[in-house]
Amino acid sequence: MFVGETGVSRIIQRTCEVMKEHKLDDPSDVRALGVIDLQTIQKYLNFHYSVTLDLYGSDVSSNAANYFTSGLKGRFRETKLDDDHVLSEAEYPVFEVVAEKSFPRACLRSPL
Repeated sequence: MFVGETGVSRIIQRTCEVMKEHKLDDPSDVRALGVIDLQTIQKYLNFHYSVTLDLYGSDVSSNAANYFTSGLKGRFRETKLDDDHVLSEAEYPVFEVVAEKSFPRACLRSPL
Protein backbone atom coordinates (compact mmCIF):
# COMPACT_ATOMS: atom_id res chain seq x y z
CA MET A 1 0.00 0.00 0.00
CA PHE A 2 2.88 2.36 0.75
CA VAL A 3 4.12 2.25 -2.84
CA GLY A 4 0.66 3.08 -4.19
CA GLU A 5 0.14 5.89 -1.71
CA THR A 6 3.49 7.51 -2.44
CA GLY A 7 2.94 7.16 -6.18
CA VAL A 8 -0.40 8.94 -6.00
CA SER A 9 1.15 11.58 -3.72
CA ARG A 10 3.89 12.26 -6.27
CA ILE A 11 1.34 12.62 -9.07
CA ILE A 12 -0.75 15.07 -7.02
CA GLN A 13 2.33 17.01 -5.97
CA ARG A 14 3.53 17.36 -9.57
CA THR A 15 0.08 18.47 -10.72
CA CYS A 16 -0.04 21.13 -8.01
CA GLU A 17 3.48 22.33 -8.85
CA VAL A 18 2.57 22.76 -12.53
CA MET A 19 -0.73 24.47 -11.68
CA LYS A 20 1.04 26.90 -9.35
CA GLU A 21 3.93 27.53 -11.75
CA HIS A 22 1.63 28.36 -14.69
CA LYS A 23 -1.20 29.82 -12.55
CA LEU A 24 -3.81 27.49 -14.05
CA ASP A 25 -7.09 26.10 -12.74
CA ASP A 26 -8.82 24.82 -15.87
CA PRO A 27 -8.47 21.01 -16.20
CA SER A 28 -7.98 21.08 -19.98
CA ASP A 29 -5.12 23.61 -19.64
CA VAL A 30 -3.49 21.47 -16.96
CA ARG A 31 -3.77 18.32 -19.11
CA ALA A 32 -2.26 20.20 -22.05
CA LEU A 33 0.90 20.63 -19.96
CA GLY A 34 1.23 16.84 -19.59
CA VAL A 35 -0.01 16.32 -16.04
CA ILE A 36 -3.22 14.80 -14.71
CA ASP A 37 -5.74 17.38 -13.54
CA LEU A 38 -7.05 17.19 -9.96
CA GLN A 39 -10.65 16.45 -11.02
CA THR A 40 -9.54 13.31 -12.89
CA ILE A 41 -7.40 12.19 -9.96
CA GLN A 42 -10.36 12.66 -7.60
CA LYS A 43 -12.64 10.70 -9.95
CA TYR A 44 -10.33 7.68 -9.98
CA LEU A 45 -9.64 7.86 -6.23
CA ASN A 46 -13.39 7.76 -5.59
CA PHE A 47 -13.75 4.74 -7.88
CA HIS A 48 -10.85 2.78 -6.38
CA TYR A 49 -11.98 3.59 -2.84
CA SER A 50 -15.41 2.06 -3.42
CA VAL A 51 -13.94 -0.98 -5.19
CA THR A 52 -11.47 -1.50 -2.34
CA LEU A 53 -14.27 -1.30 0.23
CA ASP A 54 -16.12 -3.94 -1.75
CA LEU A 55 -13.02 -6.13 -1.92
CA TYR A 56 -11.96 -5.91 1.72
CA GLY A 57 -15.07 -4.72 3.51
CA SER A 58 -18.38 -6.29 2.63
CA ASP A 59 -18.81 -10.04 2.33
CA VAL A 60 -22.26 -9.75 0.79
CA SER A 61 -21.52 -8.75 -2.79
CA SER A 62 -20.96 -10.43 -6.12
CA ASN A 63 -17.56 -8.73 -6.44
CA ALA A 64 -16.44 -10.08 -3.06
CA ALA A 65 -17.54 -13.57 -4.12
CA ASN A 66 -15.61 -13.26 -7.39
CA TYR A 67 -12.50 -12.02 -5.54
CA PHE A 68 -12.78 -14.91 -3.09
CA THR A 69 -13.08 -17.59 -5.79
CA SER A 70 -10.16 -16.12 -7.73
CA GLY A 71 -7.98 -16.20 -4.63
CA LEU A 72 -7.71 -12.46 -4.03
CA LYS A 73 -9.79 -12.53 -0.86
CA GLY A 74 -9.60 -15.11 1.88
CA ARG A 75 -8.21 -15.96 5.27
CA PHE A 76 -4.51 -16.22 6.06
CA ARG A 77 -3.29 -19.76 5.25
CA GLU A 78 -6.79 -20.81 4.23
CA THR A 79 -5.67 -24.27 3.11
CA LYS A 80 -4.31 -25.10 6.58
CA LEU A 81 -7.69 -24.43 8.28
CA ASP A 82 -10.16 -27.27 8.65
CA ASP A 83 -13.18 -25.39 10.01
CA ASP A 84 -14.95 -24.94 6.66
CA HIS A 85 -16.11 -21.43 7.69
CA VAL A 86 -18.83 -22.86 9.95
CA LEU A 87 -17.32 -22.66 13.46
CA SER A 88 -20.58 -23.85 15.05
CA GLU A 89 -18.76 -25.56 17.91
CA ALA A 90 -16.05 -22.93 18.36
CA GLU A 91 -15.42 -21.05 21.58
CA TYR A 92 -13.15 -18.13 22.33
CA PRO A 93 -12.26 -16.41 25.60
CA VAL A 94 -13.27 -12.82 26.28
CA PHE A 95 -10.84 -11.00 28.51
CA GLU A 96 -11.58 -8.21 30.95
CA VAL A 97 -8.86 -5.74 31.94
CA VAL A 98 -8.81 -5.01 35.69
CA ALA A 99 -6.02 -2.88 37.16
CA GLU A 100 -3.95 -3.26 33.98
CA LYS A 101 -4.13 -7.07 34.12
CA SER A 102 -6.12 -9.25 31.77
CA PHE A 103 -8.44 -11.93 33.21
CA PRO A 104 -10.68 -14.37 31.34
CA ARG A 105 -14.25 -13.18 31.94
CA ALA A 106 -16.28 -15.63 29.92
CA CYS A 107 -16.09 -18.11 27.13
CA LEU A 108 -18.37 -17.25 24.23
CA ARG A 109 -19.78 -19.78 21.83
CA SER A 110 -20.24 -19.07 18.16
CA PRO A 111 -23.80 -17.91 17.39
CA LEU A 112 -24.11 -20.32 14.44
